[in-house]
Amino acid sequence: DALEEVAIQTSNFAAEHGNSTVQILGKTKAGSSEYHGSIYDYTRHEALAANDRFRNYIKATDPTSLAAQKPPGQFYYPGGTFGGPIYFPKKIFGPLGGFNKERNKAFFFVGFEVQRQTFGAPPRISNVPTLKQRNGDFSELAAGAVKIPLGFANAGSAAPNNNLAPYINPIGKVLINLYPAPNFNGKSNNYISNTIQTQHRKDLKMRFDYKFSDNTNLFVRATRETQGEVNPYGIWWGPSTFELPTQNVQSDLGRSVAVGLTKVINPTMTNEVVFSGSKLKLDNAYADPDKVKLTTLGLDNIWRLPFDNTQFGRQSPYVSLSLISWAQGQLWSPGTNPIFAYNDSFSVTDNLTKVAGSHTLKFGALIEQGNKRQNFQGDPDSQGLIGFNNWNGNGTGNDWGDLLVGQLTDVQHGTQPPIGNYRFYNYEFYAQDSWKVRQNFTLEVGLRASHMSVNKERKGFDILFSPSAYKPGAGYYINGDPFRPNGVLSAARGEIDKGVFNPPALEVGPRLNFAWSVLKNDRLVIRGGGGIFYNRVQGNFQYDATLRAAPNGNVGSSIGPGTGIPGTVKEVKADGTVIPYSFNDLGGLTLSNMGIVTLPNGQKVPVNPLKLANGGAQIISPDPKSNKFPTTYNASLSIATRLPAQMVLETAYVGTFGRHLAARLPINVVPLGAML
Repeated sequence: DALEEVAIQTSNFAAEHGNSTVQILGKTKAGSSEYHGSIYDYTRHEALAANDRFRNYIKATDPTSLAAQKPPGQFYYPGGTFGGPIYFPKKIFGPLGGFNKERNKAFFFVGFEVQRQTFGAPPRISNVPTLKQRNGDFSELAAGAVKIPLGFANAGSAAPNNNLAPYINPIGKVLINLYPAPNFNGKSNNYISNTIQTQHRKDLKMRFDYKFSDNTNLFVRATRETQGEVNPYGIWWGPSTFELPTQNVQSDLGRSVAVGLTKVINPTMTNEVVFSGSKLKLDNAYADPDKVKLTTLGLDNIWRLPFDNTQFGRQSPYVSLSLISWAQGQLWSPGTNPIFAYNDSFSVTDNLTKVAGSHTLKFGALIEQGNKRQNFQGDPDSQGLIGFNNWNGNGTGNDWGDLLVGQLTDVQHGTQPPIGNYRFYNYEFYAQDSWKVRQNFTLEVGLRASHMSVNKERKGFDILFSPSAYKPGAGYYINGDPFRPNGVLSAARGEIDKGVFNPPALEVGPRLNFAWSVLKNDRLVIRGGGGIFYNRVQGNFQYDATLRAAPNGNVGSSIGPGTGIPGTVKEVKADGTVIPYSFNDLGGLTLSNMGIVTLPNGQKVPVNPLKLANGGAQIISPDPKSNKFPTTYNASLSIATRLPAQMVLETAYVGTFGRHLAARLPINVVPLGAML
């Protein structure tokens, strides 16, 4: 109710409307010479709603399942508006009174709305370990379905009575109980998530207008919006198959202010200047961190991930919430919580309008500064990614059995990503002419010219992989330095410029639109036009290349059962080649030895991922030969004709063509057929 008008333009809009191919323009209501207000509420409750199709299917399969019940759906949107003249009566304010006594100079408008939304999270059907399996009893499966894991007598043979209790790993016991309990008796599934999600907002909008004269007007608009969202499946995109032991809480705060001055210079010329600024804070954290803390779970002294043994030290106080089984699904919330992103934007815009006969001319300019400060989820995860799968030859032949006894197929671990600070500038100018060529034909021609700077990381986190800097045979890290991956140049070390490359000096976007009423009384109208639009590369391309880069502190590695353990000697060949122990030689890759292994002689050796032969995480680098901004070509043509019975038939073609779009391409792919 605080908005007076919302306009959505998807094609053929004028040069004054910026570089996006879709424009959403909102205009806040303003106060007037009389006081007006409103109070309203919108209510929707599950009592008036039908159950959804998925839950009806569950009810038909298992009438007693909690997941068959109608989900909660409670939506309450109370709000109100109030506006009018800013007036101070003398009887109340004394000498300060009398301001705006004619009630034609100063006005205000305030709108406030609360949104309380509680609803059932999207249900997800899957399998979880049964209560018996969590204690090692797999007797619900066919005889011989689980095997004795590596590291115990008779490894590889069937576990007597499908009993894995003698082989339970204490860490595995904790991890398997992070999963929710079964709640469904389906033919092939025993779990359906049945949880509640909330999304609450508060929105305040204010506008103040002051009329200096009939020709000069000032407005100030301020907004503040908060949002709190609880997601049972992890951070914003909800990646987990199962609800997490503790939900992810997202807290958002948006604030903006705009100040505009409009001046009627003469009856045919008007100028408007607008200063604006906005700030957006996005924070993610665990709702109850204690539920996943190592100390609370009793794992503080036995949980060891590879990077815990390096100069980086322990990277997270939390247990891994990246438990990945390709057969059973994933308990997954990418680590690094708390994750945050703070965005600021400041701009000044000037628009000049001149009417000259049948021409309406517009000229304008925009200067904008954008800022971003954020961290990122690690790649690999700083809380550790734990893979367990039934193809593991060292395990039990069952995913849940492998997790319980601690037999793993892979472990990925990385350090906490750094905090990035980014800044860019936009400089834009436009000119357009809306010309009424004839009474029935209007032609609009415009041009928008832009210079968009590179979104630079201000501390020098930009990196570049250079084939000429790569040293064959030197390994993944140069001289074992985790901050110097082979072939990677760093802006922080002065090896490349911040931003890596220079953007195009000027991007030119012409715009053309027309409207032609071919027949009298507008019985046949033809409209059409086209334009070129430019925009920036989506931010994650750069954030991946900077915050997930080893030179900036985000170092990662992956190990598997066959990984050779640095610093160990299993065998020395006749030619002096040293063969290290692999995890397969030491009972398999397990939850107990993924950070420290025990050799046959009893010696304990830390697993140092910085010395692994297979190196660290992937390198994501910009391409210095590609400095073009994504470009969109938009065109449309429509024909509308009046039909009998007050009907209108309209036929239209709208074409959108994207060029220079961002993409990630591997640079060292083996060509198809090269190995034949």
